[in-house]
Formats: sequence, structure tokens, C-alpha cells
Amino acid sequence: MYCDKDIFDVFLYLNARYNSNLVLGDFQIRVEKKVNPECSTDFSNLKFSTAEMYLGFGVRTKITKKIKWVNSIGIGGYKTLSGAEDIYREGSTICLTLKTGLSITL
Repeated sequence: MYCDKDIFDVFLYLNARYNSNLVLGDFQIRVEKKVNPECSTDFSNLKFSTAEMYLGFGVRTKITKKIKWVNSIGIGGYKTLSGAEDIYREGSTICLTLKTGLSITL
């Protein structure tokens, strides 16, 4: 085990993104067809624009000199800015994000 006084590193993060020309995934297309089987909309050709933002904090724990275990938690969501509104897919949502992983310095 690597021994160092600076074992923990606390950080904040903010992630904002604009997405354009998004299409529905295969799973969501199947959901749309199942929920509304009489609908004649071609779900595979629908296009959406969305804005999303996430904010949170995390901790990096030093395992060795070059390897850190990274954990974070945050809250965020997305809002559909343009696209079909008369479908089952939510136009906006809030979500909790939980992340874990390893950071390796080469």
C-alpha cells in the first residue's frame, strides 16, 4: 500500500451540454410503438434538441502513486428544447448520478 499524507482529494464538478439532431434509441422506439400501437408516426425519423446539466461533488482516494479510486454523486437533468411533444418519452427529467471508477496516471 502506498503511504502519503494526501490520500483524499475532494472535488466539485459541473457539466453542461447542448445536443442537437438526436434520435430515439431502439428501446425507446419499441416503447413508443407498444404504448401507442395505432400511432402512424415514424419514430425512427424524429429529431430532438436537448440541454442538460449536472452538478455534484466527489472524492479521489489515492491507492498507489499512480492509481486513484474516484467516487462522485450529483444531481441534474435534461430539458427537450425542440422535437415531438406528443409521445410517451419525457420532455424533461431530474436524476441522481452516482459514479465510481479508477484514475490511472501514465
